[in-house]
Amino acid sequence: MSRSMTAGALTALTAEHAVYGYAVEMDFTSGFVRVNSTPMTLTIDGNSFTGLGDLGDISPLSEGLDLQARGVRLGLSGVPSSMRAIALGEHYQGRSAKIWSCLFDSDHKLIADPIGPWRYKMDTMEIVGQGEDDDFSKIILSCADEIAGWRTAKTSRYTDGEQQARHPGDKGLEFVPSMQDFVFIWGRA
Repeated sequence: MSRSMTAGALTALTAEHAVYGYAVEMDFTSGFVRVNSTPMTLTIDGNSFTGLGDLGDISPLSEGLDLQARGVRLGLSGVPSSMRAIALGEHYQGRSAKIWSCLFDSDHKLIADPIGPWRYKMDTMEIVGQGEDDDFSKIILSCADEIAGWRTAKTSRYTDGEQQARHPGDKGLEFVPSMQDFVFIWGRA
């Protein structure tokens, strides 16, 4: 997929010195977590992204024309041991993660609009340095792009129970069980 860039972003890329960073939005059950790779807070699309500076890292983003699943790894260093249980207890698998590429001027002010977002689904979380003596650890979150989900079979049983779970109060599949043994004779006078 091609990404569009504003004139300001193109100018910044062709400059002698370009400052580059990322902004990440992760959708956890407890709410959105928005961070960026600079030491200051950024505002993108009306949302504040907290600056992590050297505490955060991200693997290179890649795209291609083939239908190959690609992923990205997000790292957060300096996490207090008291936060490990929260990281491990939070439901995150299959939830959305978005990444924007940002360009900055020499004063670390955001230039034009960020490039992106790249869209991913959160997959696995690993905690490095979780020994009892470690006061701080690193959390690594692996994300897969949306193509990875294409290989997963989508099953639906078309039952009333499944319909109620998705759309409470919908009676559209209420009589499906009684219809499987129903004998209908067509054309009798």
